Amino acid sequence: MERVLPGAFRKTIAESDVRALFNHDSNLILARSASGTTTDGTLRLAEDATGLAYDFDVPDTTAGRDLVVSMGRGDISQSSFSWYDDDVEWSLSPEGFPLRTIIEVRRLADVSPVTYPAYLDADSGLARQAFRSLADDKHLPVEEVELAAREGRLATVITGRAVDDGPGAPHPFDAAARRARQLALAARKYPPAAG
Repeated sequence: MERVLPGAFRKTIAESDVRALFNHDSNLILARSASGTTTDGTLRLAEDATGLAYDFDVPDTTAGRDLVVSMGRGDISQSSFSWYDDDVEWSLSPEGFPLRTIIEVRRLADVSPVTYPAYLDADSGLARQAFRSLADDKHLPVEEVELAAREGRLATVITGRAVDDGPGAPHPFDAAARRARQLALAARKYPPAAG
């Protein structure tokens, strides 16, 4: 799960040179904010009560015309954004799911009308970014966080203690348990050669 705190985009809107792309494809550029440059931008960004809002001057290009038709028909109706270098905090939701709270988006790369918005469980690229963020926060190898996700142990990684792993479960950062996980990860990554 993920949530973005109010005000998370304030600084990046003023400082980032953001593109509007279709489906995050840099070959299908629709507009540019041009913040920090000497040109007027064709993309306008704002932060409202819902979150990041944007609008842009639709270009008279094949991509722009096609997008207008697809949006008019309702075929394209969702949006997404791509960012880097975020300030995040990891915790558990009231339901016990891993929750990444984005405190500040330091660099907004693009906003995109999309066919399918990216969610953590549906986009391996976004999942990898989230796992890298958690690994950095907990000073762990990203592969260990990915293994924890596959094994349903993200809550344990986030809290630093065994969560619903039953009595007698090793502490997640116990040296022997950690080494066993590293060996299991290495075995998956580098299986023995067939003889």
